[in-house]
Amino acid sequence: MKPVFSAIQNGFRNCLDLKAQASRTDFWLFFLTFTLLFFAAFGADVSYVQQPATIAAVPQFLADLFNAQTPFSRLYLLLFTLPMISFAVRRIYDSERPSWAGMAAVVPFLSMALIVL
Repeated sequence: MKPVFSAIQNGFRNCLDLKAQASRTDFWLFFLTFTLLFFAAFGADVSYVQQPATIAAVPQFLADLFNAQTPFSRLYLLLFTLPMISFAVRRIYDSERPSWAGMAAVVPFLSMALIVL
């Protein structure tokens, strides 16, 4: 369990530092966590049938987020898309691939974000 938490911590800590190292194990553990949490968020969206009460202390963008059809998937993508793209690009660079291959790693994550949002 410790390697999984270490991979998640590494993913969030270095999400803006593209020069950091990304080991193969950390990448795949973060990707596994990314995928499992996406299915959990999607399942929470499917079972989320009641409309939440609007609270005045909540900022408007958060209230709009949870009034949507897929609030948990949107919140999940808001939190995890940037670290996953960063991890994928760092892993591509660490594996001695050309720089255009980094863009090929980004396209699936951006398309998933556009579909849900």
